[in-house]
Amino acid sequence: MDAPNLLTIPVELRELIYGFLFRSYTIRHGFKHPSMPGKDSEPSNRIALLLSCRQIFAEANRHLPLNCTLHFRGTENLLETLLSVDQSVVTRLRHARVRAFPFPLYPSGSSQYYPMYYAANALTLFPGLCLDTLVVEDCWHGFGMGDGWRDVTTYFDIETLLKSDAWKELTYITPCTDFIASGYDHLRKRSAQPGTWDALIKERDGEEFGAQVKMYIVPYKQETATGDERTEDGRIMQPWAAKPGHEVNENWRIAGPEQDLKGEVRIIAKRGKRSRAVQLGLSQKTTWSELKGKEAGGFAPEVSPIALFLTLFAGLSIAQQYPLPVTYDRIIKSPINPDITISYKKVNSRTCATTSKWQKQYSGYINFPPLTLAPYQQNYPINTFFWFIEARNNPEKAPLTIWLSGGPGWTSMHELFQEIGPCKLVQNPDGTYRTEPRLWGWDRSSNILFIDQPTQAGFSYNERVNASIDFSEDDPASLASRMQPSPLPADTPAWRFKNGTFASGLSSNTERLSAIAARSSWHFLQGFLSVFPQYNPRIRPGRTIVKSSAINLFAESYGGTYGPIFADYYEEQNGKRKQGTIPANTLDIHLSSVGIINGILDVVIAATAALNFAHNNTYGISWVDQATLQDAISGINSEGGCRDLAQQCQNMVALSDPEGFGDDADTNTVCATALNVCTFAAIAAYNVPRSIYDIRVKPEVSPGFAFSEYLNQANVLRALGAPVNFTSSSGAVLEAFYSRGDAVRGAQLSSLAGLLARGIRVALIHGDADLICNWYGGQNYSLEIAKLVPGYKTSFPAAGYADIRVKNANVGGQVRQFGNLSFSRIYDAGHQAPYYQQETTFTIFTRVIQGRDVSTGRRVDLFKFRTKGPSTSQHLNVVPPEPASVCWIREAADTCTSDERAAIAAGQGNVKAGIWTPEEGSTSTKTKRKTKTKTKEKKTKNHRGVEPTKPTVTEASVPLIDAFMAVSTPTIDKRSGASTLAPSFPFRLPRFVVFVDAAKEQKKQRKIRDGLLGGLASAAALFL
Repeated sequence: MDAPNLLTIPVELRELIYGFLFRSYTIRHGFKHPSMPGKDSEPSNRIALLLSCRQIFAEANRHLPLNCTLHFRGTENLLETLLSVDQSVVTRLRHARVRAFPFPLYPSGSSQYYPMYYAANALTLFPGLCLDTLVVEDCWHGFGMGDGWRDVTTYFDIETLLKSDAWKELTYITPCTDFIASGYDHLRKRSAQPGTWDALIKERDGEEFGAQVKMYIVPYKQETATGDERTEDGRIMQPWAAKPGHEVNENWRIAGPEQDLKGEVRIIAKRGKRSRAVQLGLSQKTTWSELKGKEAGGFAPEVSPIALFLTLFAGLSIAQQYPLPVTYDRIIKSPINPDITISYKKVNSRTCATTSKWQKQYSGYINFPPLTLAPYQQNYPINTFFWFIEARNNPEKAPLTIWLSGGPGWTSMHELFQEIGPCKLVQNPDGTYRTEPRLWGWDRSSNILFIDQPTQAGFSYNERVNASIDFSEDDPASLASRMQPSPLPADTPAWRFKNGTFASGLSSNTERLSAIAARSSWHFLQGFLSVFPQYNPRIRPGRTIVKSSAINLFAESYGGTYGPIFADYYEEQNGKRKQGTIPANTLDIHLSSVGIINGILDVVIAATAALNFAHNNTYGISWVDQATLQDAISGINSEGGCRDLAQQCQNMVALSDPEGFGDDADTNTVCATALNVCTFAAIAAYNVPRSIYDIRVKPEVSPGFAFSEYLNQANVLRALGAPVNFTSSSGAVLEAFYSRGDAVRGAQLSSLAGLLARGIRVALIHGDADLICNWYGGQNYSLEIAKLVPGYKTSFPAAGYADIRVKNANVGGQVRQFGNLSFSRIYDAGHQAPYYQQETTFTIFTRVIQGRDVSTGRRVDLFKFRTKGPSTSQHLNVVPPEPASVCWIREAADTCTSDERAAIAAGQGNVKAGIWTPEEGSTSTKTKRKTKTKTKEKKTKNHRGVEPTKPTVTEASVPLIDAFMAVSTPTIDKRSGASTLAPSFPFRLPRFVVFVDAAKEQKKQRKIRDGLLGGLASAAALFL
């Protein structure tokens, strides 16, 4: 009698089980903290109950396919079932059992059977199928169909299954020994087994990785059976081997004693640990009956599998974009902490083209189990994605640069493809994308490690969840917007709807503050550098002397908060290691330099600088008058204003949350309130119909998100070893950081001052067209840092601004530098300065990490060096004509006009290469796209964020020395034309922010000052 499954249990009993499982759960929501005004308690919000039910359903939906076994009566039943369910279910199945009937393909019932080893070929219809266990029962013999052909066909069915990709462990059960012991094999294709099959799979998957095939017999006469292993029903099975029957007929002497045994035969195969245990092929959303399609039956007996695939290709499900299960070149434990696992693979140059074929690239994950970050209560796993690229020249001697993007929650892949990485995206004539080497990639002078952090940013994840997303939503991949996996809905265009795999989306499952993220990044680097010691400049293999480290930490945007806090934590850990309070086998992470590009270091200075910039800037664009400016500055400095609340927050952090774990509710409330007040304090500056990341353009003008399309291609996901779909930003991380006021808590300026006092170089770099992290604020940050370090307080302000001279004597900006501290203003660059001025920013980067004069690249004694020039940077910019914007479907909320978004929501228009365009003849969106004539200029980038399709300049044509040294009289670089006017959004207002009039804002501020969070959810998250 078969064991009952859940659905065979009476519904009354199932309800009792559900009751038992859930009666211990309490869903709490809406209860006020005791310190907050209001009623003693409030009723739970019904949304909390609905979300909890939804989560329980989602978890059950995820875990059921992973743990249950699907048992099919025959191959046709398997096809009928799996071809009619969503691919998200297929890709999560782990256990299957099927009886391999040679079912008639003809309604006549004739004895013709499918001679193409059908059980194996059926699996090719299910791309992404990755079974832990597959059991195939051969039933041909029991039905007596055909003659000796059935034995040979069974033999090759087994062999074809062994060559298939959909399983990790295969058990093939055949009811008798005829498949090999019979004498019929006129083609002489059989061979002795299991030795030949074992050799086949060892050659395929690697003997050293555990690949093997064993064969057993379950004797009919159990009383004479020997052996220690048993079947699932308790019968004894013993190892068995046999020679092919036709060979025994010709020479009976070769037959062993096993040859005469009769019984059921089991072939048990296991794949190697490095094998690709995932089926590649095509998917078809239809029933098997519809697929056969012929009135007189199915395929002809000798139909080609290729013809079958071509038939299916036309019906490929275009709504599916699940990543296929991935494999890695190596999966190893960290030598420093065995709880940390490093999984990585070598990335081929087709995925990211480099100038040298010898440059190595690695991508993968550092995996932490829960509680790795103790004493912080990390109750979720951490899978942090990295992409490492060697330097173009002498990587074994090159420094290492760690890159952190901003957000919080933004991916570092943007900077890899759009700003500083070794490759750039190029659009082909057919709309597809490819990569080509980038001339001014930072790999020219350093090994580079790109990290997606905190957890759930970019490719990083805590756990994988399948979901359907609709790109008409404000934040399609957020937990609030995503849906249960489903087929393409009726009346919804395929370009707007995708199924995929994502991180959980839970804000509780990420490092919720920069102080926690610093711990996570330290553990990450312990794992990475222990596995790749050849890239750690401090302990390179073969050295007998430990040399000074040459690790550099560069960050952008919200990285202005990450960078100082991370670097300070690294130095703190170095001290603990020296004192013996942490294990001696941990690695020092000594930094040579810390660079911040258009970063946020202090919210009070940032708010003040934004107002001053909006009132008067070097582009001659002003939208805040003198009276408004004075009122806003007064509000910032008043009691209960931005400065006051920021100080209160920092006092409470020091008293109640010194470790920065975000566990104290009162501290979280005060800090979140301070962040909200500081945001609204500068509302007059941000309330402008221009991009706050580049005041030269409208808000929807962007550099393009071609990289989001590219990184979601199946071949790219597989090449990188990414088991989740790519998303550019994480709302979960944003929510976690802003609900605790992270940007207000930190002592970023004092941390940088401490680094400077230790002899670590500190470089602040700012594009001068940015508003939200503008260069006025950067200049003020540098002066505040100097005040905190003896020897810098007077000497740094006394240094003058010198021109930054780059190749061909161009001037890319100005720098003030004294000792190890420098502040650089980059001309004609927005928030992400390297995107706009790649050569200038690369030149500054290289001079900083080499400890040179940032102005000229000369080797100088930094302890005595200071720049000479005027005390202020007075260069005036020219606003160029504005380029047209492009509506990217994956980032519609940021790059599309309101009319375009309305058309997208209505399912109108077309999408090619990720770009939405209106339907031919449509006029509803054209008025929003009218722009001025583009200027004529050097063609460096188009507004789609990809390079033009033309031959790239080779490295040899631009000598490396030109990037470091200025050799002639400088001129101003005039490359600020329309083609470079393209900001991105790693440090941004949330998609749901809507500015309202000043009176309403003043009323909201009064409420906030009374202690209520008010509009935190809708406006505090300024710094995404």
